[in-house]
Amino acid sequence: MKEDIKKTELKKTVKWAKPVKSVKQGLKMYIGPGIRGIVQKNHIVQEADATLLESAQEKYPEIKRLIIPVERLAQARIEIKQPGTYLHEIYARLANKA
Repeated sequence: MKEDIKKTELKKTVKWAKPVKSVKQGLKMYIGPGIRGIVQKNHIVQEADATLLESAQEKYPEIKRLIIPVERLAQARIEIKQPGTYLHEIYARLANKA
């Protein structure tokens, strides 16, 4: 009898369980300097933000190079701080414009 109760509870648990999406799946972060009225530093970019940032790329084309997938975030932060790296140069160029 206890086994029947356990199976029923298990079925209820499985029935209500939702598939878990990977946290890193598709998430990106803007790691450039803040640009007033457009984007803040360390902003997590979602699909809704993509259209807003696309319009801002006409004036600041460097923005798209500073939107980094979360999987590369740690390495990209290191590169931004190292003079002479590609990301450091893009960051500096955008900071001077903004």
